[in-house]
Amino acid sequence: MLVYFLVISIVVILTYVAQKVLNKSKILFAFVSLLILTVPSLLAAFRNDTVGVDVNVYEKSYFTDATQSSSFFEYYETEDSDLFFLAINYVASCFSDSLGAAFFLIEFVFLFFAYLAIYRMRDYSPMWISMLLFMLCYFNLSFNVMRQMVATSFLLFAFTYLLRDNNIKKFFILSIVSFFFHKTAFIGGFFFIYIFWALSTPKSQKTKTVIYVLGCIGIYVLFQILLLLLAGLGGRFEHYIAYGGMDSGANWQPTVVTVFVLGDLMLLCLTVYLYLIKEKENKKEVYVLFMLVVADLMSQLLGKYTMYANRMSCYFGSPYIFILPKLFLKTNIVNRRTKYVFVSILLLAFVVIWLRMINQTGNTIPYKSDLLGI
Repeated sequence: MLVYFLVISIVVILTYVAQKVLNKSKILFAFVSLLILTVPSLLAAFRNDTVGVDVNVYEKSYFTDATQSSSFFEYYETEDSDLFFLAINYVASCFSDSLGAAFFLIEFVFLFFAYLAIYRMRDYSPMWISMLLFMLCYFNLSFNVMRQMVATSFLLFAFTYLLRDNNIKKFFILSIVSFFFHKTAFIGGFFFIYIFWALSTPKSQKTKTVIYVLGCIGIYVLFQILLLLLAGLGGRFEHYIAYGGMDSGANWQPTVVTVFVLGDLMLLCLTVYLYLIKEKENKKEVYVLFMLVVADLMSQLLGKYTMYANRMSCYFGSPYIFILPKLFLKTNIVNRRTKYVFVSILLLAFVVIWLRMINQTGNTIPYKSDLLGI
């Protein structure tokens, strides 16, 4: 666990340096940014194939088949998986027969889109804070749930065009791309579009918000029935039937779900408080946060059935890394001293989540590497 903490610390410090040199030297900024992406990617590359359950579930076979294929089209025809994730494996196989090459490239792509998102939202939140929150939430998961983490990262990048630019058209195009990293990305994309559609129609916003909340409750209540209907579409969607199995959540510990649910309930209280005091400066962010927390809470509660459904919260929770720092640091509703208290509590909460997650799931610890002698 110490090696993860060390790498996260290095990345956060480098991100702080990158933001400081951004307006002074583009070349130095590019160099530091490359280090930010490379250091954790090397840690991913050097790990043994026992670190991350999904390595043996699908990644080893994907990469082995890629090394044995004469062309990408031949490779794609033999695999039943997501187009762009297979493309990452195939590109890696063109440079090396070592599985570490695939690990490196997957992690690099994952971090690249997250870093682009953080860079674009630097006016919302200091880059180092956003990077710290992102790494605490998703770095360990990226060693295990590789396909979905790349999709989460790309969808987060796409989300910046909604939150910063209100550009639904560009987001829609990018969300389609994320679908080809992992099919579940369409769920996050649908929710994001609905949120900003409701936000763009003030006259009917309250009605759409009520429909949204009731819809999330309905999904929770009718979850397994909805999965059967989705699986009935055939093709790749048939795989979603596994998400409803009661046994598939056996290794997702209740304490982890409890921590996340309590966190979401606290965030709901925060959004209600900001709404009641009529916080106007960040009105859009307060509304978006409320809608995201409702969806996130729904997904976390589904964790009592299956960890697979619980993973949908990755999409809903990722924008927190921009919105929460903005509400805590940029708002005028609290004084400077209180802001520091809020940020300290926020960082502590994310550290607790990180510790709970890696200790309870046990998919990425202990970190083992024959190359590094660990």
